[in-house]
Amino acid sequence: MSRQKANEQINNRMVPNQNKGKDQKKKTPIIIAIAIIAVILVVAILFFLFSDAAPFGNNRRIQGNTVVTPENVEQIAAQLMEAEAIQPGSYEVSMNMDWTFANGASVSNDAYVENAIANTSTVYFVIRLRDDNTQIYESPYLEPGSYINDIKLDTELAAGTYDTIMTYHLVDDNYDNISRVSVGLKITILN
Repeated sequence: MSRQKANEQINNRMVPNQNKGKDQKKKTPIIIAIAIIAVILVVAILFFLFSDAAPFGNNRRIQGNTVVTPENVEQIAAQLMEAEAIQPGSYEVSMNMDWTFANGASVSNDAYVENAIANTSTVYFVIRLRDDNTQIYESPYLEPGSYINDIKLDTELAAGTYDTIMTYHLVDDNYDNISRVSVGLKITILN
């Protein structure tokens, strides 16, 4: 092999390495741009989740005035991802469907109603007899995450089994009705 051919082979091997450096220089701005876009997206998502523009408002499982800092951002993001928020105007019912009272004036030992923490609205509920629509109970307001038990009816009923309708009234921050949800409830008065 001649010296000239040997030099050509050496030069040909070096050319790809020179292009490789140029390719890396072209890729660096693209990688930086992608990283900047990713950071902007994360900041925008966190801003959206913690601002009033969020679809569920600021009423999340995170209590109080939570400030997002670089130290707690992962913890708060994990809490939000775990929280399964219910759409505004919807309601997750957590209750038992058969209530028993020793007599018409006693407190039930098995009545239980919870406004699940995943709900976005405060609620109160009204119970009416199915037959004649007589109201027999109205609850206090229940904020998300609170519950009521040891319920005593507002109207004393005689012994028997009653089919009733429980209507949940979902309210906004001003306690104005947003919507309502009705469910059937059986009430038994033993004596």
